[in-house]
Amino acid sequence: METKIIKDDEEFFVFKLNKGEVWLTNLLRRHILGQVSALAIDKVTFYENNSYMFDEYLAHRIGMVPILTPKDVKPSEEIFFTLDVQGPGEAVSGDLKSKSKDIKTVYDNMPLIQLREKQSIRLECVAKMGIPKIHQKFQAGLVSYDYSNSSSILFTVESYKNYPMAHDIVKNASENIKTKIEYYLSELDKIEV
Repeated sequence: METKIIKDDEEFFVFKLNKGEVWLTNLLRRHILGQVSALAIDKVTFYENNSYMFDEYLAHRIGMVPILTPKDVKPSEEIFFTLDVQGPGEAVSGDLKSKSKDIKTVYDNMPLIQLREKQSIRLECVAKMGIPKIHQKFQAGLVSYDYSNSSSILFTVESYKNYPMAHDIVKNASENIKTKIEYYLSELDKIEV
């Protein structure tokens, strides 16, 4: 299967599969949407919240903030963040401070909550690796393909910038698929007929 890269940067990876198989393209798309792991805030402990927003709502908003996912993060590793803000003013994703120097929020200006005079929030969060099949907050990007041209398939990945480059998402998915195929083949070899 021939591929031609059309765009490759940190936000988009667009490539054309010449004479590609739709089932294989869909396998890659579904794997990216459901199996590519990324960091996301999974647990939030509130020490102070006298804002108008319930703890659960604010925790959900914080959980949806994209976090940079370095290649060397282990699946069981936990990364701690803190948030300590006082009103009046807006609390944004950049106010979440990581205890790891390499890991931070992707966007610093995502609004979390508008605080009024004498309102404050103080909390700790734990980020961990997860897959989008478990929760949307672990999704690394959007994926689509177009096979309206019968001789080729146009495949587009739009990254949430959790990974340094958008093509890293496709590489991660491809490696996961290869690992699963190898496992299935080894299990099939054990069957005696």
